[in-house]
Amino acid sequence: MTGKYGAVPLPRGKVRILYDPTTVPEEAQQPQAQQVAVFDAKPNDNSVNGSLLDVNQNFVVYAVKNGLIRILHRQSTARSLLRAHEGRKVTDISFFQSGDVLGTVGGNVIIWRLFERAQEIVAEKLLEIPDTLPFVSRIVWHPFNPNQFWLIHKNKHDTNVATLVETTRITTVAHPTEPHAVCNLHGSDVIMDGAVQLSASNLTDIGWSGKNTRNVISSHEDGSIKLWDLKPDTTANEDGIILMFCKETIQEDEPVTSCMFLPHDNVFTNYNSSPESTITNCFCTASRGNSRITIWSPFEEGKAPSKLQVFEMDVQNPDYNLSFCHGQFALEGDPPAFFFMLSDRTSGSMYVISLKSIWSETEPKRPLVEGFDYVIPFITKYPTYSWSIRAAAAENLDEDKTVGGVDFDMRFYAMQSKMVQRMSICYYMCLPPGKSWDAGVPGIRMEPLTEPFAGFIPDNLPDYEEEYELDDDDDDD
Repeated sequence: MTGKYGAVPLPRGKVRILYDPTTVPEEAQQPQAQQVAVFDAKPNDNSVNGSLLDVNQNFVVYAVKNGLIRILHRQSTARSLLRAHEGRKVTDISFFQSGDVLGTVGGNVIIWRLFERAQEIVAEKLLEIPDTLPFVSRIVWHPFNPNQFWLIHKNKHDTNVATLVETTRITTVAHPTEPHAVCNLHGSDVIMDGAVQLSASNLTDIGWSGKNTRNVISSHEDGSIKLWDLKPDTTANEDGIILMFCKETIQEDEPVTSCMFLPHDNVFTNYNSSPESTITNCFCTASRGNSRITIWSPFEEGKAPSKLQVFEMDVQNPDYNLSFCHGQFALEGDPPAFFFMLSDRTSGSMYVISLKSIWSETEPKRPLVEGFDYVIPFITKYPTYSWSIRAAAAENLDEDKTVGGVDFDMRFYAMQSKMVQRMSICYYMCLPPGKSWDAGVPGIRMEPLTEPFAGFIPDNLPDYEEEYELDDDDDDD
């Protein structure tokens, strides 16, 4: 009951789907792979959603040992090494929109501009936020403004919070020996006077709304999922922090590790809702080490989101990277395929999980989500610790064989336990199974969905062996 390439159809409806990966056939597909660098890597134990690798058009950037960060040029043999976090633990590396601005987190936070000059890689420091700000774990860029980003860090109460950094408003001083600016913190855990901060339980993730960037979503260790309005709710408190208006809170019964908005306007069961009534697009959350993915309807005025479907890896002690990849949403033809991608940090297992998209019947056409469609297992020799994934025009595309909008390849760089590799999953490796789910599909169980508590919050609440150029490469951080 699987497709040609191991695609397993999934049931529809408001159900929780449990997928047993032990039923994966031994001949599971392998992504196409090319070795980039060889070294013994370590997982990012300090940040479940932080990435130790990112890629833009020209450079591959990844963390090596002892807080060093390697830069490789993708079209030449040029390489460089960033030492700004030497001796510390790097927890996040992130380009702004795949451009030349890079943020790195490792004790302190550095904003760089990377470019090539005279066949050499130049890394220019633009801004430094010193390591006196307690344990910064991640940087989350604004969707289109490189002067704004969130930092997830500890506050003075040892709670994970998110602070909005606006580089045009912070106070800076000159670095004593280098030509870049250094943020002059307003307090030990406050970046500037009037800093916008999201503080509620231990924050685990944050995502900007693509529909209106004034809205952001956050997930928390206490199981709460919150929608925030970035219009200030109050004046700054005694610590110089401005608390934001929490528009709505959903409460799950377990820690929520990730949250992100989807490109779909709505769920197919709610397509009669007008675009004006929805505050956001659909969104997803993840829990249990990113192994349980929940699809939600949008936040709406006066109406709490509801669960559409849940997909879960039926395993013990899960620990997964979670990302997604999709093509361009053009009104001609089928909506593009949308895939969640999971990689097991403890083994070489990867999974591509298709999300079924349709167009609304009313004009103007809007992308709607029906639910999970099918899952395809992949296998690699080594576990993947971090990755950077992009949709790319399919090579050797046979348009007669494309189905359900699967007309692009997924290309990614992966930091694995023994090497960095450039990988591709071609479109023909992700085609649907051609069969609908039935009770005889092995490895699939279903359970009824349970809805969480949701309620509005009162307005008054706030290819070479890697060398590190060190005396002893084997010293751990």
